Amino acid sequence: WLFWTYIALDAALRFVIDFTRYYDATSYLGKIGPFPFNVNQVFSVVLMLVAVFMIRRLRHARAQAAAVPPVPESRPDESAAQGLGNAEPSPARRDPTA
Repeated sequence: WLFWTYIALDAALRFVIDFTRYYDATSYLGKIGPFPFNVNQVFSVVLMLVAVFMIRRLRHARAQAAAVPPVPESRPDESAAQGLGNAEPSPARRDPTA
């Protein structure tokens, strides 16, 4: 989320700043009203659209993940009670005083 937010904000800033830069006449693609648009501004708009799409996709994926209930974890001491065999606890879980 943070990465795509940075990309969107950087592209928006680049779009605005490019109005103040000087470019030769061959780098402009077209004009809308009094504003001429160059290649960098078109690329910035594309980056902004991709970033907004990815942020929305991430938000949708997070909402989907929240809707799925988590799978309960079984502890090693419960495995024997559930009939999964005589599972011996790992050395890290053994009582050192016994």
